Amino acid sequence: SLWNTLCENAPFSEVDRNNFIRLLKQMGATDLLMQSQDGTLLHGELGERIVNHYSFYTAFTTPEEFSLAVEGNIIGTLPVDRPLSEGSYIIFAGRRWRVLNIDTENKRIDLAKAAGGRAPSFGGTPGVVHDVIRAEMYDLYCSTEAPIYLNAQAKELFEEGCRYFRELKLDRIKILQEGNNSLLFPWAGDIAMDTLAAMCMHEGIQVEREGICLVARRIHNQELRSILHRFSESSEPSAYELALQVQNKETEKYHGYLGHKLLSLDWASKRLDTQAAMQLLQRLTTRSGH
Repeated sequence: SLWNTLCENAPFSEVDRNNFIRLLKQMGATDLLMQSQDGTLLHGELGERIVNHYSFYTAFTTPEEFSLAVEGNIIGTLPVDRPLSEGSYIIFAGRRWRVLNIDTENKRIDLAKAAGGRAPSFGGTPGVVHDVIRAEMYDLYCSTEAPIYLNAQAKELFEEGCRYFRELKLDRIKILQEGNNSLLFPWAGDIAMDTLAAMCMHEGIQVEREGICLVARRIHNQELRSILHRFSESSEPSAYELALQVQNKETEKYHGYLGHKLLSLDWASKRLDTQAAMQLLQRLTTRSGH
């Protein structure tokens, strides 16, 4: 009855019976729910405390605050609102750091000083950027004609972007070499880019999204091209398998009560799109002049 009300022809129609049962059992294991002898579902001890607290009525959540530690010493805290993995990089206190270990249970990240280079932006992100936005950005840079609604400062920034776009030949070239790293410019939305990054990480390649590009660490652009071609000719990967490797998946208010499997399924359903990633790969590998 509960599944029929919430899922079958209802807002949560993507949740099948098996996963709904798994959710109920997980809620029972965490003492959110209990079942009486006649089968009625009731609040468990923890569930009773939660629903009777004023914080239960707020639906929104804020990014989890993680303590940052260097050689065992806490150097500060940082809200984490993007996927992290060991070996990735963050910026804190004006410096670039490499992630050594992520302790999601105790909300702690162990760091080591990293060499120079621009670190990814972190915290306070404005939301997920859609494919249409990136496509429009690409078209504007190709045309070099500034939109009439730009003010003086925005026009100056746009012209600066156009200049670098032309110098780097980004209308034709999709992968640039920067030292030991390769920069991939797919001109796609965040979800497709994140999914492609997850596919690379699943193959053991350290990849991070930095704005409009993906940065593949310690790999030559020719090797990255070969990997992308191989991906494009392979079958579509499992979003769930890709989500398993993400370590900080707890982004919503009650994610902490989900088990690893359900949390990975949830992450895969809303943060990954393997079909979009495969379409992106087809575009990247069929266009001339990578």
